[in-house]
Amino acid sequence: MKNKPQAKRMRSVAAILLWLLFSASATIAQIQVTGTVTSKTDNTPMPGVNVVVKGTTVGTTTNVDGAFSLNVSDANATLVFSFIGFKTLEVPLEGRKTILVSLEEETKELEEIVVIGYGSRAKKDVTTAISSISSDDIREINAVTPELAMQGRMAGVQVVSGGATPTARPTIRIRGMNTWQVSSPLYVIDGVPITEFGSGAEGSDPRNQDLRSPINIMTFINPEDIESISVLKDASAAAIYGVRASNGVILITTKRGKTAQARVEFSMKSGYQNIPKKYDVLSVPDYVALYREAYANVPEATDQMPKVFDPNDPSYLGNRPTTDWQTPFLNKNAPTQDYNLQISGAKESFNYFLGAGYNYTESPYINNNIRRYSVTSNLDGRLSKYFTTGLNLRTSYSKSYDNQGWGGGRGNLDALAGTTPWQPIYDPDGPGGYAPAMSLAWTPDFVANKLWGPATNMNPYGLMWNSDQDYLLLRNMGTGYLQFEPLPGLRFKGTISADWYANLRRSFTGIKEAYFNITPSDPLALAADGVDDTKGSYGERQVRNFNLVKEFSVLYTKSFGNHNFDFIFNAMDQSYRVDYTDASTEYLTNAGKDYRGVGGPQEYVNGFTGYD
Repeated sequence: MKNKPQAKRMRSVAAILLWLLFSASATIAQIQVTGTVTSKTDNTPMPGVNVVVKGTTVGTTTNVDGAFSLNVSDANATLVFSFIGFKTLEVPLEGRKTILVSLEEETKELEEIVVIGYGSRAKKDVTTAISSISSDDIREINAVTPELAMQGRMAGVQVVSGGATPTARPTIRIRGMNTWQVSSPLYVIDGVPITEFGSGAEGSDPRNQDLRSPINIMTFINPEDIESISVLKDASAAAIYGVRASNGVILITTKRGKTAQARVEFSMKSGYQNIPKKYDVLSVPDYVALYREAYANVPEATDQMPKVFDPNDPSYLGNRPTTDWQTPFLNKNAPTQDYNLQISGAKESFNYFLGAGYNYTESPYINNNIRRYSVTSNLDGRLSKYFTTGLNLRTSYSKSYDNQGWGGGRGNLDALAGTTPWQPIYDPDGPGGYAPAMSLAWTPDFVANKLWGPATNMNPYGLMWNSDQDYLLLRNMGTGYLQFEPLPGLRFKGTISADWYANLRRSFTGIKEAYFNITPSDPLALAADGVDDTKGSYGERQVRNFNLVKEFSVLYTKSFGNHNFDFIFNAMDQSYRVDYTDASTEYLTNAGKDYRGVGGPQEYVNGFTGYD
């Protein structure tokens, strides 16, 4: 009985020792380590970095400021820091409770991915003829239209600029011309085939080509919003798009949100452009000497030599000063400005990309420019484990002033270089201070009386002073989709897309056009004294296009070792409607730009045509 108190005391001591032991263990388990992770490249905080105690599953991630806090049980534990695109780093604590870590970017080259029809593949797995460029390639150029980014970068793809006009359509040939008359490729933007009246199957009709206008419809896309451009060049690559792809397919994929942290980017580009070299042309003495030599080599034609080349004739032109027709036509140091704001990001079940851009570009030719405003939004979200959805919206408005190449090709530098060197540009006594190219004196057969010999050209400067032409383009595109993925690799996707644009061309010609043009004047426009003082014209052409595309697709992908199996079923319904109005009037008595036709008779009527 005397041993009972002693045994009781022993049990109490043991309990106290066990309590102290567990308390010490608990205290050790609660060592708190804090720190910050930054990028070694620019020293910016890195959110979303994985921080794990080596050899355990204990870990955390850094917050938006790159900071972390982690409880460890060993003061000498090693922390492992990892993030996609950066080298994994192991850092021993060595008793420290606060650490600063910098991660280095991984320089290993990532596998190149190319976009194909209704999907994407690793480039090494693609056997068809596909070329692609990335956003980095596009960013290297400062072009209004995205097609010019492909110039010289893709084998088998020929891109020829439409001229110095910033809105001109470039000519694109993929492995040459594959069909008669219609040789333009099919454009697909984020899965939506772009249809434009006057292109594709209708392109062989000259009337439709005329309505299409010379303005490049692709100027509505901001190149800064593009992630990649892929070109499908052979039949196997483009087969899924059918006969429309007979001239190849250009796939344009726009940017989407990627990084976990919201990313805000602002870019500004500014530059200028010039025509680097003018054509070498003959002076007046050289031109006359060459002309006389040509007639001297054909004796039987000597008597037919125009009198303007005979030094003994009063109308001889060989003593006139040489006119430089090219320099006044050039817009020296034509400015170009481009501003872009982009906001993008991604979370666990949602990613977004928002972009806004402004571009102003002048041509190295006078009286030619474009001003464009664009807004883009791409949104993608996961509704549940099986359903994802997305919405893409794009709006663009542009106004371009195009006073070249219209009214007889006066925007062609070649034509200017071929103008006779003695023909003057300016005349203080001429209309508006410009020298006329022909006399409007009435003749019975209405033959134009060229003032500067048989090689007289039009005076484009007088024409430009006398007229103007601009284009207004508003385009809206929208795409929505819903995707169901019941099994890994099996996807059912429904998509609906709408593309609407309105294009307005306004053309005005003042009362003195016939003075500067070398074509015979309309005899009905001549007054009784043979002087054309009444002719003026104004016209508008409006084209409205609505394109609706509905698609349903089934995609199944399965990999067996080094083998990949893809099954694609796609059904598409596409309809579009085009309405156009072409109206004009002539014989305006008031040519003021702000009072076009006020008080003048409307001799020419309006017209309207609709196409469905």
